Amino acid sequence: MRIIGGNNRGKKLYTPENETIRPTTDRTREAVFNSLVHNYLAKYLNTNNFLDIKLFDCFAGTGAFGLEAYSRGVKEVLFYEKNPANMRVLKRNIDLFNDHSNITIENKDATEIGSHHMGKYNLIFLDPPYYQGLVEPVLDRLHKFNWLEEKTLIIIEKENNEVINTPDFIEVLAEKKYGKASILYCLYKS
Repeated sequence: MRIIGGNNRGKKLYTPENETIRPTTDRTREAVFNSLVHNYLAKYLNTNNFLDIKLFDCFAGTGAFGLEAYSRGVKEVLFYEKNPANMRVLKRNIDLFNDHSNITIENKDATEIGSHHMGKYNLIFLDPPYYQGLVEPVLDRLHKFNWLEEKTLIIIEKENNEVINTPDFIEVLAEKKYGKASILYCLYKS
């Protein structure tokens, strides 16, 4: 597993020794970032690059998605990961980056999101364990506790056959399949 683009392109990331997480594959990450650049950033967030993006990576695991975004220039990344073993891998991966001053890592459960002091986010990545019904409560809490900009892109990774019921304030823009995984491209509508 490696960083695909940006300033840290080619940097190899640590992966867990166990199977408690299933990192988003390089191929899927590359496709998601290509879609963001060519289809979504300008149209929905009025930007052609990642410099104005504040990313919240829930269920961070190895941090591959958030670190890919950071390599491409996002302004800020917040990682939530509750598993101690995954946190160790995530911290090792963050330490691979020379400048990680705009990266925050918190050992928290994404389903317990509450009010916070770090501002609003305009890009959210949700890659929870499959088939555990975690997406809907996280989306509800992000909305309830005012974590989202007026227009926020939300990327959800799920297993192909998993059904995700999005709340009324979320518009599903597209669904793309990559092997056993599907990516939902969504827009938050305040």
